[in-house]
Amino acid sequence: MKVESLEKIEERLLKFKGLQPNPAWKSGLRTIISSRFEKEDYIYPRFHWSFRLSLVGSFVLTLLLTTAYFSAQSLPGDSLYHMKRSYEDLALRSSDSQGKVQLEQNLTSKRIEELKKTVVVKNTAVGAALTEVKKSVSKVSTELASAKSKSKDDPEIASALKKLPSSLTQNQKDLTTIQASLRPEDQKEVVSIINSLEQLKVEIRQTISQEPETPQGNNSPDTLNPN
Repeated sequence: MKVESLEKIEERLLKFKGLQPNPAWKSGLRTIISSRFEKEDYIYPRFHWSFRLSLVGSFVLTLLLTTAYFSAQSLPGDSLYHMKRSYEDLALRSSDSQGKVQLEQNLTSKRIEELKKTVVVKNTAVGAALTEVKKSVSKVSTELASAKSKSKDDPEIASALKKLPSSLTQNQKDLTTIQASLRPEDQKEVVSIINSLEQLKVEIRQTISQEPETPQGNNSPDTLNPN
């Protein structure tokens, strides 16, 4: 096949220089393109943005759920531990008065479980874990002081108080189990916490013993026997 030089190819292309499109075809093509562009500009950008927003929403939701999960697994000294405590404080604020004492006690048990894991996983954070346990016991004491005055008028609070001593005894047993694996200075902290729990048990029993007993039937010492 014969190959032409560039000069000849340019000469042939120059012959098309004077060609002009048909005006009717040109006008019709402009109308078609304009109408298609207007439709796509109206439909597709709106779909595009809604799709983007749904993606962003899904990402944010996934991020929040993932953060909540890992914060729930965090231990004292971890970066997400403060977020975990914030969730717990929110739950406490939204709970009713009769549930707060029990919830605080449950959180105390949770703090002790964290202390157990901290001893195994990272012994350097034991001090922080013990501090969290002490704070939690202190909060139980605060809620107990509030509940004591209400227990006489609220049977549900009185019932919740009666269940607490057994839970506090279990807390003491768990702490005693941990104590042997701690440093001497940390063992003293554990003994102090165990004593605080014992004092709470004494206060609860005193409160329960002061509650008036519910009358059993209509007979009383002052009721005369008709026989």
